Amino acid sequence: MHLSTAKTFFEKFTGSPAADFQVLQQSGSSRINFIGKSHNQDFIITYNENIRENEAFLYLSEEFSSLNLNTPKILAVNEEKTLYVQEFLGKNTLSEIISAEGHSERVKSLVKQTLEKLFILQQKTEGKIDFSRTFEYEAYDHLPITHDLYYFKNFMV
Repeated sequence: MHLSTAKTFFEKFTGSPAADFQVLQQSGSSRINFIGKSHNQDFIITYNENIRENEAFLYLSEEFSSLNLNTPKILAVNEEKTLYVQEFLGKNTLSEIISAEGHSERVKSLVKQTLEKLFILQQKTEGKIDFSRTFEYEAYDHLPITHDLYYFKNFMV
């Protein structure tokens, strides 16, 4: 059901039938992501019934874009705020590259670049994010940092 709803929304956005439309593997969230292709261009389509989480994501995307941070542009949002179309930034996640290549020099370089960009994100967003509009945490203090570190540890170990 979600697939047909998401595909219909995507086709309405592009104005033509999808050349390809596939569900992506879920990871750690109730969000369902799809990759849609139209006019030789790929897009990410996200379905999520958690409106508060979607609103937080949309808010942060807007803030990150305004600060010229590398974040996908949100191209369309449905009226119910359960579906949105995002710009497609690439085929492989860092996690997939690490799984495929192990501790290669390329992986080390990509991890270093990622950490540097994360540091830049933290610098540019300092004092600019309204945490009452974020999801789960209303402050970025020791609790969410500890949660993320444990998540990262369990994911990587």
